[in-house]
Amino acid sequence: MHVEQVGNIAVVRVVGEIDLANASRVGTSLAAAAAPESGLVVDLTGVTYIDSAGIGELFALAAQIRSAGGLAVVIPDGSPLHKLFKITAFDEAAPVCPTQDDAISILGPDTQT
Repeated sequence: MHVEQVGNIAVVRVVGEIDLANASRVGTSLAAAAAPESGLVVDLTGVTYIDSAGIGELFALAAQIRSAGGLAVVIPDGSPLHKLFKITAFDEAAPVCPTQDDAISILGPDTQT
């Protein structure tokens, strides 16, 4: 995982697979990256596979930081992950955006990359 700060928003790039073996660790790392009163962008562009444990961690994270700055997830258009996030209605828990810039704009309209 790579974390960068864009204004008051933490942007975390996740790569590889998120599954039962590592989902809890990924969720804990993402939660730690979310500072109080700031937003969190989780960029899944580099994720090749995610199972229900990984989706569950993202749902829990969305609920946890909703009252702070909020969560947005980046999944590029055409990604196989799109269907999974649509089926699970994740977009009702947090915005799903095609680019980091879109996600940052949603969470902090005054923040520039």
